[in-house]
Amino acid sequence: MKVHVLDVGHGDTIILEMPIGDKEKAFGVVDCIEFEDITRSYLEELKVEELAFVCNTHPHDDHIRDVQKLLETYEGNVGEYWDSGKEHTIQDYLDLTEYLYKENIQTEFVRSGSIIRFGRTRLHILAPPAKLFLDSKKESNNINNASIVILVEYGNSRIMLSGDSQFANWAHIRVTHRDVLKAHALKISHHGSKHGNFLECLEVVEPNYAIISAGTRDLNKFPHKYTMDALLEIMDRDRIFITREVGDVVIKSTGSSQLEIITEKG
Repeated sequence: MKVHVLDVGHGDTIILEMPIGDKEKAFGVVDCIEFEDITRSYLEELKVEELAFVCNTHPHDDHIRDVQKLLETYEGNVGEYWDSGKEHTIQDYLDLTEYLYKENIQTEFVRSGSIIRFGRTRLHILAPPAKLFLDSKKESNNINNASIVILVEYGNSRIMLSGDSQFANWAHIRVTHRDVLKAHALKISHHGSKHGNFLECLEVVEPNYAIISAGTRDLNKFPHKYTMDALLEIMDRDRIFITREVGDVVIKSTGSSQLEIITEKG
């Protein structure tokens, strides 16, 4: 089983490659940007002909921008479309919503507590909670806190994809899913923002590896020093992979707790 974290600059595109039986594979895509320049060719190299699911973790431009292009390219060959249910006013979100309606694409509003299986791979949905935060005056209503968080479990290995989760989402996860919070690799929330990564949470997750999706435009911003300091409290620097430094990152699991991290730039 492999999780591909693509080097797409500021934003997220993540591809799950999940074995089904001896020779077949199921593929899922979590968020999508830079489709024409990067993601399309990557999917072609993997020989992806159909997608088991496409997941939009939350409707911010750096996560949702090319989801529609992805769906159009694989039209008729997408099993499920997952959405957090959080609405936004940006044009990419409005266009995507209209496209889903016109094409009659079934949307699943995945929620905390669901477990979805593809062969031996189990996807635990840790967030958002069943009832989204509704009070617009509260910080917890921040769109980032509606992020879909997925714990990818394959055999004894666990990889967590945390979207752009901030405090309210992490608080829900810590209370509700403490029994499955441990992960061997963590895709760091919100490109390494100090608002999405807390030492207390990192100590609970106890990752052996951290992957941060951040581009050159983030050079003087992401990851925040606070986040790096927190990570360095629990792991060595050579276990922290920032996409602008190492390129694409592939997290490979054979089912044991020992993961292999493969980077584009070695």
